[in-house]
Amino acid sequence: MTKFSRANKFNAKKSYRCLSCGAALPGKAAACMHCGAEMVHTFDSRAEGRRYDALRLKLKAGFISELQVHPRYPLYANGKPLGYYEADFTYVIPGQGVVCEDVKGGKATDTPLSKWKRRHFEAQTGIPVEVVRM
Repeated sequence: MTKFSRANKFNAKKSYRCLSCGAALPGKAAACMHCGAEMVHTFDSRAEGRRYDALRLKLKAGFISELQVHPRYPLYANGKPLGYYEADFTYVIPGQGVVCEDVKGGKATDTPLSKWKRRHFEAQTGIPVEVVRM
């Protein structure tokens, strides 16, 4: 049985970046054509890819640290697992603390489920989630 890729419901185009050198890649590849690393990441939209580029520059300049791409956090209610919240980016601003970001391309991509997951995550962990519109 073959698995077919499904089109995104918001018509977003995927973008590909090397996590070691930060190079934008033209398509999905097993290894980066610039540095040869096998740390190629697929972003769900071009906006996420552009935001990653901006955060990578901030990381190199020293404004942020500990950049994570698509970290997953479990959600609980009354001690029982409900599911997961997957942030687009998480990083630390020195002197301010942890920041979670969720990149949205427009108002249509901010569904009621994503709003609920963000609110639940904020209430559970106390970490605010910033919505970045690109």
